[in-house]
Amino acid sequence: MEILENLKGLAEDRQFLKALNVLANELEDMKKSKFSIIKNKLAKISSVEDFKLLIRLFDRGVMYQYSGFLARYAHRRFKTLQTAIWYCDELIDSGRSLEANYIITEYLKKMPHEAETELRISALFTEVHSLLELKRTKEAVKKLVEMEAISEKPIWDKLGFYYLQIGDRAKAESHLTAGLRDEERGLACYLLLSDLYASNGGGGKSLQTIKEGMEVHPQAPALKLELIRRYRDFGLHEDMLAEMSELDRLVPFHSYECYFEHLRALSYYQKDELEKLHHFISQKKMKDGPFSGDKGFSETGDAVKLSINPIVQKSNYCVPASFEMLFSYFGKKETQDDIAEHIFDVTGSKLSASAEYLEKKVSHTVSLRVKRSVIRHYCSRGYPSSLVWTLRHLHMCRL
Repeated sequence: MEILENLKGLAEDRQFLKALNVLANELEDMKKSKFSIIKNKLAKISSVEDFKLLIRLFDRGVMYQYSGFLARYAHRRFKTLQTAIWYCDELIDSGRSLEANYIITEYLKKMPHEAETELRISALFTEVHSLLELKRTKEAVKKLVEMEAISEKPIWDKLGFYYLQIGDRAKAESHLTAGLRDEERGLACYLLLSDLYASNGGGGKSLQTIKEGMEVHPQAPALKLELIRRYRDFGLHEDMLAEMSELDRLVPFHSYECYFEHLRALSYYQKDELEKLHHFISQKKMKDGPFSGDKGFSETGDAVKLSINPIVQKSNYCVPASFEMLFSYFGKKETQDDIAEHIFDVTGSKLSASAEYLEKKVSHTVSLRVKRSVIRHYCSRGYPSSLVWTLRHLHMCRL
């Protein structure tokens, strides 16, 4: 296919934004095409290597909905170790880690001894990732050792990811910092290192890392997306909105359309621009969330925003991350990893264990079934609240 040859040449020359523009034009044409034409185009992708090129480009352009589709399609069609890796990565991202672990383990058992080293490392890393998600750390470390043993060159990003997941942030930082100038793995190292600093509550250092990464990798939309998140954390609305518009221009089919709509609505809300918020909501069909439909944001009152240092939550650590921010607000240092050791149980945090942990750590806690007025009362007096709810939606409340 001519388009694949064009994309291959652009990727080899590291002209990724031009390659993403080619893909965007192709997707625009396909939106107008009949399903039979799309099927024929997919059938003309004749090799795993061609799928690899497309998946990598879609991933680089944060168009994960398309890379995910191609990963599943390629595995149904070819069922090789490479396609199994892609498919299992999709399963892990969708919370099906047990299924992913079973599939990749079976493929590894049948893996030929002459398989390429990089392919074997990728397969082992997918197995390690699935084991980490299942909290089977002892098994994961054995596979990590096996992965390191066969590696012919440094795997900074994979080691950094592993140590970040098990909570050894010093080792994670060491590996990721060492890999920043690696041409192949540097981009992933910048993203993970920024995430590490944000997880530690170091928003400023995280922002600095992202900006440095953008200088080294100017054609990486994923870094621009992380920049948007950091601007959100700092409340830099205009900078955030400008970067969102730029990312929309560069990659019109990215996976974050709904997220960007939420951020734009949130920006209007936090700036108390309620008329603009009402107009924006009326123009968009926003999905489930506090701004889906017009909830009637018309209450008036004093705006109160507590100075809580945001951190990035690790996988499934919503309660530990929330508690770390609460402790930090009161000048206490407890990491989400340390907290999780006391309250986390395989699939999530136990509510009873969480309450007991707080009672041991602080002099006074209050557990209540509350209305918005009670939350306002505590917030206006400088007391943050950790909310647990069973309703389908939690509505925003104005203070």
